[in-house]
Order: sequence, then structure tokens, then C-alpha cells
Amino acid sequence: MKWPAIACVVISLAACQESKSNQAAKQQARAQVTPQVQACSAALGSFTRFVDVGSGGSDDVPFEQIKEAVLARCIEDVWGERALTCMRDAKTSHDTFQCWNVELTVPQREAVIQALGRLKQ
Repeated sequence: MKWPAIACVVISLAACQESKSNQAAKQQARAQVTPQVQACSAALGSFTRFVDVGSGGSDDVPFEQIKEAVLARCIEDVWGERALTCMRDAKTSHDTFQCWNVELTVPQREAVIQALGRLKQ
């Protein structure tokens, strides 16, 4: 057995392990429940009652993917408290639509539309 070869294997394994732990740490950091994550989750809690996701045909995107995409935009684009309160308090799909159009900025709405468009590709 050659020691340099064994040393290379040990170093490679250590590097892989470090890489895996770095990846796990990054995933954990993304999964942290921040105030914005909590606010978006609460605001979009009625999402299932008010969103028409299509006819159920083979071209339709699964509802969970749609919800995750909207939630991600809410978190990443830091939707404002007024928009979140409006959506959280919405009683009908019309109310939600009003919140969307009145309280979200044009760039925030466009980011959601683009995210949803990518789901269909």
C-alpha cells in the first residue's frame, strides 16, 4: 500500500464530508423561520380556498408547486405588512384579488407571474 494514495483518499473523504456539511448548513439557513416567513405563511393561509389552479388536466401545475412559488416570492420580495394583512383578512377570492392589485407593487406582481410561468415550462 502506498501512503500518498491513502492520504489522498482520506483528504478526499474529508473534503466530501465538509462539502456535505456546508450544503446541510445552507439548507438549514434557508429553512429558518423568520418573521417574514411567518407573515407570508399566515397571509397565504387562505390560499387554498381562493385559487383556481385549472381544470385538473395534464397541463395543470400541481397546487403545491403554485403555493410554494407564491410563498417564495412573498418571502424573497418582502411583501409589505399592508399587503400581508389584506391577504390574511381576505374573505373571498375577490378580496384577495383586490389585495394583489392594490397592495403589491408592480415588480412584486410581475415576479409572481414570472415564477408561475416557469412552473409551466
